[in-house]
Amino acid sequence: MNKKIICPWHHAQFNIKNGNLIDSPALEGLASYEIEVKGGEVILISEKQSEKEVSKKNRQKQTYLIIGGGAAGTAAAIKLRELGFAGHLIMVTADNEPPYDRTSLSKDFLKGDMDPEWLPLKNNDYYKNNNIEIILGQTVKNVDAENKIVELVNKTRLEFDKLLVASGSKPKKITPMEAGYKNIYTLRTKQDAEKIQNISESANEIVIIGASFIAMEIAESLNDGNRNIHIIAPEKVPFQNTFGDEIGQLIRDKNEKAGIKFHLGQEVKEFEGNGSADKVVLNSGKTVEADLVIVGVGVNPATDFMPHFDMGSDGGLLTDEYLQVENDIFAAGDVAKFPYWKTGKIIRIEHWRVAQQLGMIAACNMLNFRKKIDIVPFFWTNLAELNIQYAGYSEKWDDTVIKGDLKKGDVLVFYIKDNEIQAVLGINKDKHMSIIEELIRLDKMPVSLANLEEEDITLNFLSELLIS
Repeated sequence: MNKKIICPWHHAQFNIKNGNLIDSPALEGLASYEIEVKGGEVILISEKQSEKEVSKKNRQKQTYLIIGGGAAGTAAAIKLRELGFAGHLIMVTADNEPPYDRTSLSKDFLKGDMDPEWLPLKNNDYYKNNNIEIILGQTVKNVDAENKIVELVNKTRLEFDKLLVASGSKPKKITPMEAGYKNIYTLRTKQDAEKIQNISESANEIVIIGASFIAMEIAESLNDGNRNIHIIAPEKVPFQNTFGDEIGQLIRDKNEKAGIKFHLGQEVKEFEGNGSADKVVLNSGKTVEADLVIVGVGVNPATDFMPHFDMGSDGGLLTDEYLQVENDIFAAGDVAKFPYWKTGKIIRIEHWRVAQQLGMIAACNMLNFRKKIDIVPFFWTNLAELNIQYAGYSEKWDDTVIKGDLKKGDVLVFYIKDNEIQAVLGINKDKHMSIIEELIRLDKMPVSLANLEEEDITLNFLSELLIS
């Protein structure tokens, strides 16, 4: 087993010997130092340079083009340079700013608790020093795979030798009902977050449509006790299909205690108002007053510019186990629909860390390293003082086993399909979840449902499974 350091919060992984990055969400390794131990004292000698894999071919005359400036595209660009790609590297992003951390927009940024300087993934000097060209504020109109040309909406034509599509997602809308109302927003960009932040300052009634991750995070961020926050969604409890009824109810209870009002089992019938949606009318006939409406009902892959490529029913780009769409074209992040190594099922995941992981794998395969997708999906969020982490993938399950105190929000939940643990959710269980992700990756999770129900899932128990 490779010895490594695992961050207990976000599960970034580093080589314990040299600090090299093994897995995201970090984008670079840790500094490492040569030391000597003399007379019980640790003496620092010097900082060691991080090891870098180098591509066998510099490909100095080639152009690699990345569509998208999010987590996947940025991770891929960094990895390509790390692996020694010395050719022309271009990123095209519809955003007006260099890549930044979108996950913070619905959290600390919206709360106003975040220094804007923390938002960029890398400072501008990084891209300059590594010869990464970023084309800002431009969207793609068409990809010509045969002639290897990407055409932008502004009619610019970019030639490429290899292409990575990492264009991310675009928020779903509840059209046509949103049309014409100036106080209805979605949150995707920094500019969206700034607009919502400014308008919310004078809003007493804020309606959030949807109980998705971003919707729930927005609700918590805007809930300062001085305004009413309403959540409208068709589910019985938040995250019913992702976490199950028990955890969904726990999240609802915690948020209701914090003052958030839920209108669940409901859908929006229409809006009322002249210019602004002053009232939201539900299918039950109930109306909810609104000064600001935010729609958070999920996203669609941003792949409209690739209609001639193989896609799933949800618009995701179908890839092989190397994230290859077809010759010299790869996909990563929210747009990629790939085979999950553990089950063979074709899946698409819309989470930050997975996007980074896929971006790094795609970069390896653009350089012909033939690295298979070997990730264990992992994501985290904080809601109503619950630190929620989830490892694995389970779209549907036969059974769940809950270990711990649900009322206190100190639990592990095991999702079981065909008598196999497919995923685990932990609430306030950082250290447990660090080990559990490794157990899933190594196929060392308990296989007996009876044993799982009987065992006390302590750190020692999990550690013994890991080293067995």
